[in-house]
Amino acid sequence: GQSSQLSVVPSNFTGIAQYEWYQDGVLLTANGSALPISATGNYEVVVTTDGCPSAPRQVTVTENTNAFEVLLDSGCREGAFIIWVTNASGLPGATYTWSGPDGYSSTGAEADITGLSGGIYNVTVQSADGCTVTQPITIEDTNCMIPKGISPNGDGLNDNFDLSNLDVKEIQIFNRYGLQVYEKKNYKDEWYGQSSKGDLPAATYYYVITFASRKVTGWVYLQREIN
Repeated sequence: GQSSQLSVVPSNFTGIAQYEWYQDGVLLTANGSALPISATGNYEVVVTTDGCPSAPRQVTVTENTNAFEVLLDSGCREGAFIIWVTNASGLPGATYTWSGPDGYSSTGAEADITGLSGGIYNVTVQSADGCTVTQPITIEDTNCMIPKGISPNGDGLNDNFDLSNLDVKEIQIFNRYGLQVYEKKNYKDEWYGQSSKGDLPAATYYYVITFASRKVTGWVYLQREIN
């Protein structure tokens, strides 16, 4: 829900004051000069100074019908890692300001952060009528490159053919003779140089990667340590 705050700004009194806040005639526990609110209703405040209470000051709080939601998504697109506002078409005239790790800043409904640090990125959207909403998104990895090789030796570096950012629908891997040695749908990073019969030898392998709207082919080198 939406939240806001009511405040008393002194104009004709100084010194220590006591505050009594009411919502729809019910005394609230708050007793400071500011009252955080998250519900609509009729609010009033009585300010007492030097033992003299003021006349009640009233304000009616209604729902902000100009409030809007910001939806974010992220992923690789044509080799670039993009974060974007998915409902930008429903926010005509809005402006967008991005911020992120290492002092990152950008403008526009989408931002290219390929190769930049992971972390929390924020977009502040200002609507055409001046309302603002800030929405965060957490990014773990901004890599969108298809690796050229893997070396599955258990050192944690390039042990798998990692395509986890690329939203791969299917992958097929072939040896130099055209024999398919591996296949998986909705692939992430499961291939570490194996076939259904066991570990494959060091060699160059041919892949066919299927995305939602296209296919990409290429070569990946499988390196093995020689004992």
